[in-house]
Amino acid sequence: MKFWSDECRAYTVRRSVDSLLDELGDKSRKEVRTLQHAKAIGERALQKGLINISKEKEVINNDPLFVDYISAFWDYDTSDYVIRKNKESAYGITRIYVEGELNSFNNHVRPFIPEGLRLSQITSQIIEKIKRSMQKAGKASSTINNMLQSVRIPLSEAFIIGDIDIDVASKIKNVPTRIKKPRGVPTTEEVNKLLAFLSKTTSVGCYDRLKYLFIYLGAFTGLREGELRALKLSDLSIIDPTTVK
Repeated sequence: MKFWSDECRAYTVRRSVDSLLDELGDKSRKEVRTLQHAKAIGERALQKGLINISKEKEVINNDPLFVDYISAFWDYDTSDYVIRKNKESAYGITRIYVEGELNSFNNHVRPFIPEGLRLSQITSQIIEKIKRSMQKAGKASSTINNMLQSVRIPLSEAFIIGDIDIDVASKIKNVPTRIKKPRGVPTTEEVNKLLAFLSKTTSVGCYDRLKYLFIYLGAFTGLREGELRALKLSDLSIIDPTTVK
């Protein structure tokens, strides 16, 4: 049986029905089959003072909701982490960076975090589930890795300062990204076909012939596009009709 606290926005107390019946002195051991019966037992326990939600509030306050912890961490004006970093370094952390991380978390990570999850409950397994949910939602691997940084840094700091007992951040692995294929380099055969095509479709003395000359010079001299565009007639020495130096 769980008891909800509106103030803490969480189930602050969890007790079994059998244990409550024992404390209430009920020895009948009548099987509880309905929700109404269970509620009645819970109400009796509250009336008898067996459930002290206010006593549990201190524990809850020291164990905030995970989403609240991350949001507070990326608050530029109040975050202890940001304030400390800005004191330690002349360059520090910019507001744009902090707000960017907060937006990344709110827009891309927060929607996949289980409701009611507390800081002490976060594990690497939960992070893995969040990653898989993001993948199923169609987010690119590089995007997921960037977004997870908004969680990894706060969790690392939480472990360092003792807010959590397990170094979850070190166990967060990036999603493998596909290796980008290098830009294709045309083969000699492909270059020859292109030159043959341009030779047939452009006329000597016409402006379009520059396309042929441009490709020809690039293919046989190794000059880059910018270098070809920068060429001037004065840069060339025409030795004979078929030889240019």
